[in-house]
Amino acid sequence: GEEVAGALLGALMEVIADQLPRFSTPQEFWTAWRVMIPDDMDQPNKSFREFCFKAIRGIAMTNLQSNFDTLMKQRGLMPSSGSGKATNEAMFDHGEGHYREKRESWYESIYETLIKGHAERIESICSEQPFIIAFNKCAELDLTIYNAGPQSEMNLLALQRMTSQASKKHNIWFIFMDANPGIMHVLPQSEKAAASFDIKRTFLPLPGLTYNSLDDMQSEAGKPPTPRAALSIKYLRLWGRPVSPSPRIPLDLRQSNAGNSLATISVRKHMRLLASMTSDVGLETFSPTEPILAVAAAGLLFASNDYQTALDQFIRELVLQDIVMDKDGRLAAFIVLMMARDFAIPSESEDSTKRLFVDSKNKNIPAVKVVKLDKFLQLLLGDSLGINTTSTNSTDSLEEVRNNLLTWASSHYLNFTHFVQFEKHIDEVTSDFLRVCWNRGAAVVCASKQRIYDILLVTYHGDLDGPTDPKKFGLVAIHVKIKASGWDRMPITGLTCPPVMDDVEDDEEEEVDCWKPEHLVIRMDLGNKIPFEKDNERYCDIGYEKAQKPEISRFEQPWRGYLDDEEERYVINVRGHDRGQYPLMDKTGLHEVLEKAIPPFQKIAGLWEDSLYRLHFGPSTRSSNPFM
Repeated sequence: GEEVAGALLGALMEVIADQLPRFSTPQEFWTAWRVMIPDDMDQPNKSFREFCFKAIRGIAMTNLQSNFDTLMKQRGLMPSSGSGKATNEAMFDHGEGHYREKRESWYESIYETLIKGHAERIESICSEQPFIIAFNKCAELDLTIYNAGPQSEMNLLALQRMTSQASKKHNIWFIFMDANPGIMHVLPQSEKAAASFDIKRTFLPLPGLTYNSLDDMQSEAGKPPTPRAALSIKYLRLWGRPVSPSPRIPLDLRQSNAGNSLATISVRKHMRLLASMTSDVGLETFSPTEPILAVAAAGLLFASNDYQTALDQFIRELVLQDIVMDKDGRLAAFIVLMMARDFAIPSESEDSTKRLFVDSKNKNIPAVKVVKLDKFLQLLLGDSLGINTTSTNSTDSLEEVRNNLLTWASSHYLNFTHFVQFEKHIDEVTSDFLRVCWNRGAAVVCASKQRIYDILLVTYHGDLDGPTDPKKFGLVAIHVKIKASGWDRMPITGLTCPPVMDDVEDDEEEEVDCWKPEHLVIRMDLGNKIPFEKDNERYCDIGYEKAQKPEISRFEQPWRGYLDDEEERYVINVRGHDRGQYPLMDKTGLHEVLEKAIPPFQKIAGLWEDSLYRLHFGPSTRSSNPFM
């Protein structure tokens, strides 16, 4: 499949490179390439378009035949495409990272054989201008094959693997599309074209389904020399893509009339990108990560003094109306974490509640304001972090651990302006990954069913104006749990953060350094309302200890993120979702969101477990059962 796709792409580029110089302008070339009705129907042999496609077919067949031995030798180095078992065994034997590198090397070898020379010719002809190639009727290609190994026949996945090689190395963009009558609804609607002071002619709004690759302008910036330099607006504007606004929180829109209507409007206004449109599922959309526009959104909320109203409207009209989903408690966690980060920014003065997300107090350079980790935790959990000071003897040691934690956290800076959804599980990270997250202001949202943690926040404990030190990046690993039961297959003692690997070049053979950074673990046990002590309404527990590998069944694969000698880390275990645990809940309707997210059968399980608690400890001091 990949070889056929490479031959097709290479032949297409060869014909374009041959024909493009024969026309005086690119517009003449595009006009000649169009389908001419009825000329193409009546005299297909005289159509330039027909001539080109016949040439493409012939060149592709010739290139496949002439390079047959080379291509088969390259494919022979990969596991059999017809056997998912062979692919899985290769990944198990050598590790997923090793297999991924081998696969990428194979893609590149096909690119070198069939595509490279013709792509370089197009790039030379177009100089610095991007060249766009669009494939229509992509739904006619097989969309159902997602085997990670080599494809046995031509399909969309094989074609995308080849186009990705070309787009990574050349200024050539690819668009995959298909005709669907509903596509008209996501096109921007404007009765008259907009004018611009620097363009003589008027222009229409850009279609919302246009794909632009991420971070094209990052080459202009390079790596900022200090952590504070990465916070400057001048630097942040070079991340992302230049046309799309960005929400600060990833939203999962329900497939319903209301959800599809909101998705349509969002694509039309460039708030979301269109992934696919089908008659049975409807619209599938997603939000890219746009750091500078996430900062702009936060700035608007602060400037309007209407933060609370906007958030309340979002929860009441979208979340509680089932237009935006929160099946596992993550959305509520995103919101309360984002609020804690925002309100940890100190007010401009003691007699004012005004906060600035961006200021120019440091060397008159507009930059995002970072917050201290201790202030963030106190906004999230309250000044005492949920540790009461009025009851049992065990509280004395807890107070000491809490105070040590706050002292430790006071030397760590926290920077995130928005959440970024990852589709793959994250079992390890590199120091460069942490640096990029800090530079983008990104909080990492792990894939569904990720083990050990769900959200990763990056911290830095050093001089923000000194040279960036990869060893000074830290992590806050957050595990979100919505089940009403207090029992969990992953005990709190097993929670930790991913190990950090040194960045090394592919050709370097030196031993890779691997370590656990200074980190904090937080479990947001949102569905569990059983206190930690029978005589104390204490729903928060704090510890400082090494992570321990949990016992697993013989049918489970062990998580590979544990080190032989784990570092000690702080742990915060919070049960419940009331304002007593999260003071910011009092400012929102998040309590209702979480009550709705907990399925009825889980609430019954919580009641049953609460009964066991009463039998074991005696009558509880709680005024009422939280699930009744």
